[in-house]
Amino acid sequence: KSETPCLIINVVATRDNKGELGEIIHLARSLGVPEVSIKNLYAPFPDLRARQVLTADRPQLAEELREIARRLRIRLRTRMAPGGGCQKHIRAICITVEGYVSLCFFAYYPAKIQFGNLFEDKFTAIWNNPQYRQLRTTKVIRADAKIPECCAACLGTAAR
Repeated sequence: KSETPCLIINVVATRDNKGELGEIIHLARSLGVPEVSIKNLYAPFPDLRARQVLTADRPQLAEELREIARRLRIRLRTRMAPGGGCQKHIRAICITVEGYVSLCFFAYYPAKIQFGNLFEDKFTAIWNNPQYRQLRTTKVIRADAKIPECCAACLGTAAR
């Protein structure tokens, strides 16, 4: 187990950006990033569902992306089918363009749950923030556990 996090480009696939996803894999190769994770937009809110990649487009898109990654020797994790809620609450990190570090996109927008800012603090200080460390080491979130309100939709299925 590494003492430092590994670098992965993580992309949310939407109807708007599905034509650019192959370029992300090329970008990873040019930057020396060994892995790309592309997942269909998780839409716990009704207004987001219209932005998901259409069901009919998912298999072909996933196959095209796997072929590009294979040619470029980039590890690709892709999940175009709807998931069963949040599954990376203890392994992922969200860094906003403003430098804020949060649990995930939904925890930052609109809830503004953050553990520090990379423009103001060293990454190691943020990474070792006691509250953030506690969340990362939590293996199971019980259904009756106190979780941020913004996490309820995503963790609801994972907590049971």
